[in-house]
Order: sequence, then structure tokens, then C-alpha cells
Amino acid sequence: ERESRNKTGQSTPFTMLWLVVVSLLLHCLDAAVSPPQTIVPSSAKSSHAHPLIIPDHKLTLWCTADGIKSAKLVHLSDKKTHVAKVTGNNASITFDAPTVLHAGDYRCEMDTKTGLKTETTSVYVRPIVHTEHSEKVDTKKDEFNLELSNLVVTEGETVNVTCPVFAHPLPKVKWNKDNKAIKLSSRVSLTGDRLTIHGVDYSDEGVYSCEAVNEFTVASKTTRPLLTVARSIMVKSQYAWIWPLAVIIATLITLVVIIWACEIRKNKKEKRTNTYVE
Repeated sequence: ERESRNKTGQSTPFTMLWLVVVSLLLHCLDAAVSPPQTIVPSSAKSSHAHPLIIPDHKLTLWCTADGIKSAKLVHLSDKKTHVAKVTGNNASITFDAPTVLHAGDYRCEMDTKTGLKTETTSVYVRPIVHTEHSEKVDTKKDEFNLELSNLVVTEGETVNVTCPVFAHPLPKVKWNKDNKAIKLSSRVSLTGDRLTIHGVDYSDEGVYSCEAVNEFTVASKTTRPLLTVARSIMVKSQYAWIWPLAVIIATLITLVVIIWACEIRKNKKEKRTNTYVE
């Protein structure tokens, strides 16, 4: 009898755990959400102030569950909440003019007759340049191979070169200088998407490029889009200011000499004239 009781006592927690798992599974089986989607940008340039609009594309996110009373979708990146339209057991929201900033993970929170149910889905976007700075951006070989305006720095200064990329999921970033991988040192460091060079000298001149690539799967198809952003660094001497000053001083001296010479010539001419008159 003791053995029988022990076995029963040992099996009871496992039985209860199993019932809880089954209950949770049954609770979740009647809920679903729209599959992952991709928004395809037509350009590689965007900003928070003027986010790139995806042309001719409507983004619809939906979720479904039995007995929905209300539902909302939360954009997990910026925590913005969008109230969904409920029709029967379906809840949905449509963005008529989506931008790249609509990319990210969304959580659908459904208030149903049996309680709160949640499902998560994703909207993917390839890497694009995302900067607030008004700088020149040139397209090189293709739309996603870009060149930013040059950086001119003074010898001995510290320079920061950023890779202003936006993507979902987050991209992996690789830095190159003149098409060769950058070697990090006590003078050259990398923090996030920022490359920092301390004590710049002429050997640091060149073309710096960051390669950003992310990976996502939609409808069983995996995509690995690449974005390349290049920028040239030019180094000027810390004594560069002396040369313009020297030119100005030399010009002033030349003018003084010319004026002085003209005055001497004028005086000599006047003396000759006075001599002839006498």
C-alpha cells in the first residue's frame, strides 16, 4: 500500500503539469496571426523626418481567435499601439501607405471571451541608409551601393565614421578600408555602428565602407540583402592654416612694395620736372 501511495504521490505532480500544458495548448490552438511579410523599398535612402514610403503597397496585419471582443497590435520597436478592426473572429489593421518605419515585430493582443490571447508576427525590410544629416548621397553601381560626402579632418584629431543603416532584423556590419578589412587597434576601435580613429594621420586617408547584411525567411524563401555605404576620409595638416596666412601677408608686403616703388618713381619724376623748369 505504501508503494502504491508513493507511486500515486509521485505521479500526481506530473499529471497536473501535463494537464496544465494541454490546457495551454488548447488555449492557444484557436489563435493565429498573419505570417511574416516583407516590405520592399524602391530606394536606399530614408530618415525619421521623411521616412521612405513603399509605393503601390498596402500592409495588412491580422490575427484571429474564437470570441474576440477587441484587439490591438503593438509595434514592439517603438511601442506604438494600433487598434484593430474586429469582424467576427478576425481582427485586422491595414496601412495604406506604409513606410520603412513600419518594419519590425508586432504583438497582437486579443481580448476574448476566454481571456487575453497574444500572437507575434514580423515585417521585414532590407538594409537602407537612414540618416538625419543633409549630406550628399551618390548612387554608385546600383541603388544599394552608395557613397556619402567626403570627410576632411585635421591631422591629430579624432574622427568618427558611422554606418547609418536601418533594417529589420538588425544587420551584421563589416568595415573595410580601400576594399580590405579594417584592422582594429588601440587607435582604431569599433563601437556598434561607429568606427573611431584616434590621432588621425596621413596613413588613414582612403575610402571607408561598411557592408550591412541581414537575413530573413518569408514563404520558405530566405533572403540575404546587402547594402554598401562608402565614404572617403581626407587628412589635412594641422599647420594648413599657416599657408593662407602666409599668402595674405606676402600679398600685403607686395602691395606695400609696389606702392612704395610708385611713390619713389613719382618723386623722381617730379624732381626732374622741376629741374627742367628751372
